[in-house]
Amino acid sequence: GRRPSDCGDRGLAPERRVTDFLEDRKVFFLYCLALFRPGWTPPDLPTDRTVAGDVSNWPEDDVAVLIEEGRRHLDRLLLDIDQTRTRAQQAVTATLALLVVVAAQLPGVAKSQMQLTMLAVSGFLLAVGFCGALSITVIQVRVSVIHAGVLSTSATPIRRRLAKDYAEAVIETGRTVHTMLTVLSEAARYVTLGGALDGILWLVRHI
Repeated sequence: GRRPSDCGDRGLAPERRVTDFLEDRKVFFLYCLALFRPGWTPPDLPTDRTVAGDVSNWPEDDVAVLIEEGRRHLDRLLLDIDQTRTRAQQAVTATLALLVVVAAQLPGVAKSQMQLTMLAVSGFLLAVGFCGALSITVIQVRVSVIHAGVLSTSATPIRRRLAKDYAEAVIETGRTVHTMLTVLSEAARYVTLGGALDGILWLVRHI
């Protein structure tokens, strides 16, 4: 998964590309691990290091614009989370069907070491992809929301506090969305590789 700040930047140093590659895989496997650690939320990718600024001296009109934009942006991000989970559920169903197909082939390849190895690798790749997609649907992710009860305890002026809260919520939830999309992309990659290998095995057996 590419970092949002990298979009359009084709001059990334090789070291940065390697670091991003390793970071993506680490977070993917941490998401898979979270399936076996109930209540634990894996870290998000460090995609956006932006920090909400100080709006205490902003004019009221500008504060109102920030609140409105923050509300719309946060709503879009929450919708993105729901849509990503829906796609992950579809991936889980499709991958489970592929795993059943792989398991059904076991008796037919048991006598060939090469074919058995290919089937085992295919099953492993599919299982890893399955865990990645499943993790998106079941683990608790970091989502920031504006809590009216907490806001009611804030000192005035409320509008400036609300504007900053929206800015912080958008930054944190944006990281979560990007991380979920990266994990889903990684899961799809494993499923594709596993399915392709099983397809090659089918050709080997029938040609």
